[in-house]
Amino acid sequence: MSRLQTVRENWTDITTKLLRDKQELAHFLRFSAKMYKQSFSDAVLIYQQNPNATKVATLETWNKLGRLVNKGEHSIAVFGEDSKCKHLFDISQTNGKRVPELWKLTEDLSTDLTAVINEKYGKDCKNIQETIAAVAVDNIKSRLPDMQYAVGQMNLSEKDITAYQQSVVSAVRFVIANRCAPTVGLDSNSDMKISGGINLNAADMFKDSRDLIRFCNIVNQSAKDALLELEREIVNILKQRRERSNDIQIKSDRTVSSRNSVHTEPKRTGTSEKADRQVGQNVAGVGENGVSHRGSDIRDGGSLEHNSEGNRHRSGETLSGAG
Repeated sequence: MSRLQTVRENWTDITTKLLRDKQELAHFLRFSAKMYKQSFSDAVLIYQQNPNATKVATLETWNKLGRLVNKGEHSIAVFGEDSKCKHLFDISQTNGKRVPELWKLTEDLSTDLTAVINEKYGKDCKNIQETIAAVAVDNIKSRLPDMQYAVGQMNLSEKDITAYQQSVVSAVRFVIANRCAPTVGLDSNSDMKISGGINLNAADMFKDSRDLIRFCNIVNQSAKDALLELEREIVNILKQRRERSNDIQIKSDRTVSSRNSVHTEPKRTGTSEKADRQVGQNVAGVGENGVSHRGSDIRDGGSLEHNSEGNRHRSGETLSGAG
């Protein structure tokens, strides 16, 4: 059997399984949060072959990142182009250079992210839960034509259409929340409770795997767009934090440098101290010989010219050499 045929059989097996088991569908959606940049078909085939995968890439991509695929590893095969397979490997199947960590939504980041979304889109979200809900709904709106087509193919009543839409919103929020807080599971009691449960009532309306695939495609694309948007904002927040930190460090360094220059005086030698005493004597002598001190009137005869040549020679003081 060709590898492509195997991929097709895997596709049929996993979509049939998700169609029949809502709990399995929920587990897949949680898994897909880690693979949000993948298409639904790729993500579900990765899940079917390696549900513990976290970071996947082609052999060529891993090599560019300085990592090699371990000898004897079997690829994760997904649909490629021109009736060919695309072969992926999870990071656990490779070795080499460390790869950059993926972004994480911490408590302090969630506060900043909520503020950014409120300001940028005119929202009034009070917390990260409301922020995720708002971003989810906004991105689902761009998929309304797909949703209308899906419910049209299912011949749903108005009541069921509403229930279907509610399931889509719940599923998209669930995927986004599980990517933002990966420690939050289906039964987790994490302090950062942003995922909650998931409403999959729409699954009861699926007549065949085509209905499931349409539903999952809508959820996948909506969640992907929302998470890419959140990722951009988080990256910008972190960048601004680094820039502020660098500015503070630069100002701090300049302050320290300035203080050092003020408090550090050049070492005074015996020669320079003697010269300073000479200058003082010269200044005092000038004042005594007719040059006005600060605040007196120079017009009353207080000019340097009034210090006679004789006086300078007698005192042994030369003003021009005083410095």
